[in-house]
Amino acid sequence: GGTGTILMDVNALQKLREHKMPDSNVVVHLPNALRNFRCGVTFEGGVRCDDPMRNFLCYLEDFDDDGMMNEDADSNADANAKVCRTNKFRTKPECVDARYQVSWHPGWKDHMLKGRLIGHFLINSLEEA
Repeated sequence: GGTGTILMDVNALQKLREHKMPDSNVVVHLPNALRNFRCGVTFEGGVRCDDPMRNFLCYLEDFDDDGMMNEDADSNADANAKVCRTNKFRTKPECVDARYQVSWHPGWKDHMLKGRLIGHFLINSLEEA
């Protein structure tokens, strides 16, 4: 027997986030796992950028879509992104806040999304077996 491997396509995951996740700025009543996950163009307050030191994930107020320093940030978009950023690591009262909460570390909602996708894949695989 060998060891099975599951790979997740980061581009497909990003398309799922962009096209399937509801925008918290538009849809008001969402379950906790989706509330403040996507705020406009941001996910948990972060945008893709060209900074390998941040694992290519930066906060909107720091960088623009091209990964350049954002000198003229859109204050409305910035305010909406901060709502998602503020809720990125908010886990109390269920969990104690963890250290190292920075832009390039995913929040609990992104971890939950990935876990549910992997669980769905595993259940489908078991049903086919």
